[in-house]
Amino acid sequence: MLGLISFLIILQPDIGTLFIIAFISLVVYFIGGGRISHILGIIIICSLMLVAMVYSREYQMNRFKCLIDPNYDIYKTCYQIRQSLIAVGSGGLWGKGIGQSRQKFMYLPEVSGDSIFAIIAEEIGLIFSSCLIFMYFFLFWRGCKIAKYSPDVFGRILAVGIVTWILIQAILNIAGIINLIPMTGVPLPFISYGGSAILSSLAAMGILVNISKYTTKKI
Repeated sequence: MLGLISFLIILQPDIGTLFIIAFISLVVYFIGGGRISHILGIIIICSLMLVAMVYSREYQMNRFKCLIDPNYDIYKTCYQIRQSLIAVGSGGLWGKGIGQSRQKFMYLPEVSGDSIFAIIAEEIGLIFSSCLIFMYFFLFWRGCKIAKYSPDVFGRILAVGIVTWILIQAILNIAGIINLIPMTGVPLPFISYGGSAILSSLAAMGILVNISKYTTKKI
């Protein structure tokens, strides 16, 4: 099933979404009792596919070049990541203040979508944007507790899958904005603009809350 879905996403191509789906699938497979040897085999296959995709498409290769050197092509290929780093860096510890961002005025592309974390960091600074990151990990921890005390196997696997999805998508978005990994173009859960994205995220949270109603222990 993962191979079929991955093939369709590769045809687009969309490495960010592919990585999220593959990572969630492996976590769910592991929680469901999957063998470590099978998981390692899938990781090796996916890694080889990723390398092949990157080397076969110039624009994806350029993203890795921007990861290594943000000054590689400052006016085109690396423009967005440079502007993101400027926004994050200019925010300092405490930020410029709510609504006081400068980068969102025709400098940084996709300020309400992929790049929203850069504006958050610029306006509220390192301290409060770090709190936002902590909240994603806190949600993951609470979701794992819900999974631990879920009354059945299906509820446990579903709860872990949901919080893994939210966390890994947040990590990909934020890490791309601060140039820890190549930009993937995935939205920041609950924050980036987009009707379908926020609808699916809130629906997942509703399912998670419903699972927590039937836990065998108060959490």
